[in-house]
Amino acid sequence: MLTLSDDQWNTVKATLFAGRKIEVIKIVREILPQASLADAKSYVEKIEKDLREKFPEQFTANRDSSPMMRGTLVFLIILAITGYVIFKLLNK
Repeated sequence: MLTLSDDQWNTVKATLFAGRKIEVIKIVREILPQASLADAKSYVEKIEKDLREKFPEQFTANRDSSPMMRGTLVFLIILAITGYVIFKLLNK
C-alpha cells in the first residue's frame, strides 16, 4: 500500500473532492512510478470510495456548484457569438 505524506494526502483529498480523479491518478503515479495505470486507478478508486463514505457532503457540495459553472460557460459562449455577430454587422 502506498504511504502518503500529510501534504500529499491533503492534495489527494482536495483534488478528489473537486471531482478531478484523473489528476489524483497522475499524482499517485508520480509518487510511485513503478505502479501500473490500472493499479493507480484501483488505489484512487478505493480512496475515493472511503472518502465518499466518510465525507459525502464534500462531494455533494462540489457537485452543486457544477450547474453554476455550466451557466457561466453558456453565458460566455452567447456573449462571444453576440460579439461576433455585432462585429460582422458593423463591418458590412
